Amino acid sequence: MTFNVRVPADSGDKSWERRRDVAARVLTSRQPDVVGFQEMVLQQRDDLLASTKDYAAFGLGREKDKGGESCTVFYLKQRWDLDQGQTGTFWYSDTPEEPGSTHWGNKWVRICTWARLIDKETGRGFYIYNSHLDFSEDFHLRAGALLQQRMAQRTHMNEPVIVMGDFNSSPNGKGLAWMLDKERPLALEDAWGLAHPGEDGFSFHNFSGKGKARIDYLLCSKGAFSVSRAEVIYDHEGDVWPSDHFPVWAELHFR
Repeated sequence: MTFNVRVPADSGDKSWERRRDVAARVLTSRQPDVVGFQEMVLQQRDDLLASTKDYAAFGLGREKDKGGESCTVFYLKQRWDLDQGQTGTFWYSDTPEEPGSTHWGNKWVRICTWARLIDKETGRGFYIYNSHLDFSEDFHLRAGALLQQRMAQRTHMNEPVIVMGDFNSSPNGKGLAWMLDKERPLALEDAWGLAHPGEDGFSFHNFSGKGKARIDYLLCSKGAFSVSRAEVIYDHEGDVWPSDHFPVWAELHFR
């Protein structure tokens, strides 16, 4: 599941205090194995971990002091082990190891949090890369190149990857097309597109409940997984939505 949880910066029905329990029920009702959040701050991480109990988390903030918004990842701790030597965060910039760095014209700091997770029962592993990208196509192309470079450096090259997040890009964007280029050495495919060919899958709704754009994605190594279903989650309680984005969920199976 990818879930831009919306930073707690609003009041009324949009406030985190009102949204918190609705967001927690999205997790408890579906029990996704892995959730990649965007815009998550420490308060939200602590609140959702306390509400759900079944998850462990990794990730840090995007700012220079490693605070602020994060791309934290939750995983079901009874099923998955985190490979402690294969986890980290990098910054989408010319100096990706420098916290808070920006060089590509983006106003906001942008990051990717990644890790290797291992199935406790089978020993099979995969890598997850969870990102919140900026808005320009130039940024998307640079970010895609850096992401491909980082994926090519992973220790267990035989294991597949799942790339998720808020890409701030339409399905027709050049950056997304670059990442989905079948000629890339590390080719990716779109889980939603595999399950729902030609359907919009709008994920951003700005608290209106009406999808306005598709900008949240779940991508995976080409041919490594079968996708049995994918869903845009419209859960809400009255006028309270868990976020200004709909979470996007997919069921993937190792081939």
